[in-house]
Amino acid sequence: MKRLFLALLSASFCASSAFAIVGGPWDSNIPGNPTPVNPSDINGTYTATIKGKNLAGVIRFSSASIGTFSLTASGSTAIISEMNVTGSGTFFFEGTSGAASVDTVIDLGGRKIAGVINGASTSLLPVILVRPPTATTPLTEWTVLNNIYFNGAFSARFSNNWATNSFSGKGTVAASKFDFAGFNTDLAANPATADPNNHLVVVPVPIKIAGVKASDTIDTIHSPSFTISLPIVTQILP
Repeated sequence: MKRLFLALLSASFCASSAFAIVGGPWDSNIPGNPTPVNPSDINGTYTATIKGKNLAGVIRFSSASIGTFSLTASGSTAIISEMNVTGSGTFFFEGTSGAASVDTVIDLGGRKIAGVINGASTSLLPVILVRPPTATTPLTEWTVLNNIYFNGAFSARFSNNWATNSFSGKGTVAASKFDFAGFNTDLAANPATADPNNHLVVVPVPIKIAGVKASDTIDTIHSPSFTISLPIVTQILP
């Protein structure tokens, strides 16, 4: 009986060892993965999704600067600034699509990530607002550019399991936009004086981030440089 027990124990040990050889932390637990990822190496490219109320986005960033971010302000005065950032992102936000710069700091020893987001989303078509005529005021129309400018920050933690490259966290972005619902409420209560210029707001939007280290190589191909034009959320044309 003792010999049988030792034989079964030896077989179990060999089977466990063989299973560990097939998949492990250096090949993302995928047998035969041709592009292994080393979770203990801070260098590389990280990808993640960002979610919030009426917001969905995908970001890509690296452990070092991968490109130059140019920020252009549209309007009568153009302001152009450049800075080196670690990544970029694309977003769909309240019916508008846009892009953002993403700058991050990765603390692999502390299992933490901190990031800053700066971007804008633009609607292709303007919105026409109408204030009907009253006994004392004429019919008035405004053209509103339904654009959104947003910036904010997030923090995330890596999984406690070093063999797992995943991370997750939370943050907040502040969205500068036009409040259509607020204008409609104002128009119903004040049909002679409602003005869309009084309904430009900044709204905090909580976000969640979840991602993974995708490669040990810094991604300089996908994001060598990118430009974001700030939307004109303050321009309301009569």
